[in-house]
Amino acid sequence: MLAAPLMPRFLLAALPPLAALLSAIACDTGAKGVNECRQMETERCTAARSCDFGIDSDERLADCKRFARDNCLHGLSTGVEPKPADVENCVRVIRTMGECAAESGGDQAPGECTEIVLTTANEINVCDVVENPTLALDCAWLLEDPPEPPEPPEPADGG
Repeated sequence: MLAAPLMPRFLLAALPPLAALLSAIACDTGAKGVNECRQMETERCTAARSCDFGIDSDERLADCKRFARDNCLHGLSTGVEPKPADVENCVRVIRTMGECAAESGGDQAPGECTEIVLTTANEINVCDVVENPTLALDCAWLLEDPPEPPEPPEPADGG
Protein backbone atom coordinates (compact mmCIF):
# COMPACT_ATOMS: atom_id res chain seq x y z
CA MET A 1 0.00 0.00 0.00
CA LEU A 2 1.32 3.39 -0.92
CA ALA A 3 1.36 6.30 1.49
CA ALA A 4 -0.84 9.25 0.63
CA PRO A 5 1.12 12.14 -0.81
CA LEU A 6 1.79 15.07 1.54
CA MET A 7 0.78 17.72 -0.95
CA PRO A 8 -3.04 17.32 -0.69
CA ARG A 9 -2.94 17.38 3.14
CA PHE A 10 -0.81 20.51 3.07
CA LEU A 11 -3.20 22.17 0.66
CA LEU A 12 -6.22 21.17 2.72
CA ALA A 13 -4.65 22.68 5.85
CA ALA A 14 -3.76 25.90 4.00
CA LEU A 15 -7.18 26.42 2.40
CA PRO A 16 -9.11 27.95 5.36
CA PRO A 17 -6.54 30.67 6.14
CA LEU A 18 -6.09 31.38 2.42
CA ALA A 19 -9.86 31.58 1.90
CA ALA A 20 -10.19 33.97 4.84
CA LEU A 21 -7.42 36.19 3.47
CA LEU A 22 -8.92 36.27 -0.02
CA SER A 23 -12.36 36.94 1.41
CA ALA A 24 -11.07 39.90 3.41
CA ILE A 25 -9.31 41.33 0.38
CA ALA A 26 -12.27 40.74 -1.94
CA CYS A 27 -14.78 42.33 0.46
CA ASP A 28 -12.82 45.54 0.97
CA THR A 29 -14.50 48.14 -1.21
CA GLY A 30 -11.92 50.79 -0.44
CA ALA A 31 -14.77 53.11 0.49
CA LYS A 32 -13.68 56.19 2.42
CA GLY A 33 -15.78 57.79 5.14
CA VAL A 34 -18.40 55.05 5.61
CA ASN A 35 -18.94 55.75 9.31
CA GLU A 36 -18.82 59.49 8.77
CA CYS A 37 -21.42 59.20 6.01
CA ARG A 38 -23.63 57.19 8.35
CA GLN A 39 -23.34 59.82 11.09
CA MET A 40 -24.39 62.61 8.77
CA GLU A 41 -27.15 60.67 7.01
CA THR A 42 -28.62 59.41 10.29
CA GLU A 43 -28.73 62.99 11.53
CA ARG A 44 -30.38 64.06 8.26
CA CYS A 45 -33.11 61.44 8.79
CA THR A 46 -33.78 62.77 12.28
CA ALA A 47 -33.73 66.40 11.12
CA ALA A 48 -35.95 65.64 8.12
CA ARG A 49 -38.73 64.58 10.46
CA SER A 50 -39.28 68.28 11.18
CA CYS A 51 -39.51 69.07 7.46
CA ASP A 52 -42.16 67.95 5.00
CA PHE A 53 -40.13 65.07 3.54
CA GLY A 54 -42.53 62.23 4.34
CA ILE A 55 -40.76 61.03 7.49
CA ASP A 56 -43.83 61.40 9.66
CA SER A 57 -43.62 58.33 11.90
CA ASP A 58 -41.12 56.34 13.94
CA GLU A 59 -41.38 53.55 11.37
CA ARG A 60 -40.46 55.83 8.49
CA LEU A 61 -37.62 57.31 10.54
CA ALA A 62 -36.28 53.79 11.14
CA ASP A 63 -36.61 53.04 7.41
CA CYS A 64 -34.68 56.21 6.56
CA LYS A 65 -31.88 55.32 8.98
CA ARG A 66 -31.70 51.75 7.64
CA PHE A 67 -31.50 53.04 4.06
CA ALA A 68 -28.82 55.56 5.06
CA ARG A 69 -26.77 52.82 6.73
CA ASP A 70 -26.81 50.68 3.59
CA ASN A 71 -26.42 53.60 1.20
CA CYS A 72 -23.26 54.71 3.01
CA LEU A 73 -21.48 51.41 2.31
CA HIS A 74 -20.04 53.19 -0.73
CA GLY A 75 -18.53 55.88 1.49
CA LEU A 76 -18.36 59.56 0.71
CA SER A 77 -18.31 60.70 -2.89
CA THR A 78 -15.16 62.72 -2.22
CA GLY A 79 -13.21 59.47 -1.82
CA VAL A 80 -11.20 61.06 1.01
CA GLU A 81 -11.30 60.34 4.73
CA PRO A 82 -12.76 63.50 6.27
CA LYS A 83 -11.32 65.22 9.30
CA PRO A 84 -13.26 64.42 12.50
CA ALA A 85 -13.83 68.14 13.17
CA ASP A 86 -15.37 68.59 9.71
CA VAL A 87 -17.79 65.72 10.32
CA GLU A 88 -18.69 67.01 13.80
CA ASN A 89 -19.36 70.49 12.43
CA CYS A 90 -21.51 69.18 9.60
CA VAL A 91 -23.51 66.91 11.92
CA ARG A 92 -24.01 69.89 14.28
CA VAL A 93 -25.31 72.02 11.38
CA ILE A 94 -27.75 69.33 10.28
CA ARG A 95 -28.97 68.87 13.87
CA THR A 96 -29.34 72.64 14.30
CA MET A 97 -31.33 72.93 11.07
CA GLY A 98 -33.64 70.12 12.20
CA GLU A 99 -34.19 71.75 15.60
CA CYS A 100 -34.82 75.11 13.93
CA ALA A 101 -37.29 73.47 11.54
CA ALA A 102 -39.13 71.92 14.49
CA GLU A 103 -39.45 75.36 16.08
CA SER A 104 -40.36 77.31 12.94
CA GLY A 105 -42.10 74.82 10.70
CA GLY A 106 -39.15 74.79 8.30
CA ASP A 107 -39.66 78.19 6.70
CA GLN A 108 -37.00 80.00 8.72
CA ALA A 109 -33.74 81.08 7.07
CA PRO A 110 -30.59 79.36 8.41
CA GLY A 111 -29.24 82.70 9.65
CA GLU A 112 -32.33 83.24 11.82
CA CYS A 113 -31.87 80.15 14.01
CA THR A 114 -30.53 80.13 17.55
CA GLU A 115 -27.18 79.05 16.14
CA ILE A 116 -26.44 80.99 12.96
CA VAL A 117 -25.40 78.80 10.04
CA LEU A 118 -23.55 80.33 7.13
CA THR A 119 -24.67 79.10 3.73
CA THR A 120 -23.44 79.20 0.15
CA ALA A 121 -26.80 80.34 -1.24
CA ASN A 122 -29.34 83.06 -0.54
CA GLU A 123 -33.08 82.72 -0.03
CA ILE A 124 -33.05 79.19 1.34
CA ASN A 125 -34.72 77.78 4.43
CA VAL A 126 -33.56 75.35 7.08
CA CYS A 127 -35.21 72.38 5.36
CA ASP A 128 -33.25 73.15 2.19
CA VAL A 129 -30.06 72.65 4.23
CA VAL A 130 -31.40 69.40 5.74
CA GLU A 131 -32.15 68.18 2.22
CA ASN A 132 -28.80 69.36 0.84
CA PRO A 133 -26.23 69.91 3.63
CA THR A 134 -23.60 71.15 1.17
CA LEU A 135 -25.52 74.45 1.15
CA ALA A 136 -23.99 75.08 4.59
CA LEU A 137 -20.35 76.19 4.63
CA ASP A 138 -19.60 73.69 7.41
CA CYS A 139 -20.67 70.86 5.08
CA ALA A 140 -19.34 72.27 1.80
CA TRP A 141 -16.26 70.03 2.10
CA LEU A 142 -18.55 67.25 0.85
CA LEU A 143 -18.46 68.84 -2.61
CA GLU A 144 -15.79 67.92 -5.14
CA ASP A 145 -14.88 71.58 -5.49
CA PRO A 146 -15.85 73.31 -2.23
CA PRO A 147 -16.24 77.10 -2.24
CA GLU A 148 -13.66 79.22 -0.51
CA PRO A 149 -14.65 80.34 2.99
CA PRO A 150 -15.53 84.04 3.24
CA GLU A 151 -12.80 86.47 4.17
CA PRO A 152 -12.98 87.62 7.81
CA PRO A 153 -14.04 91.27 8.15
CA GLU A 154 -11.38 93.91 8.62
CA PRO A 155 -10.89 94.78 12.28
CA ALA A 156 -12.43 98.08 13.30
CA ASP A 157 -10.09 100.91 14.17
CA GLY A 158 -9.72 100.93 17.94
CA GLY A 159 -8.75 104.60 18.08
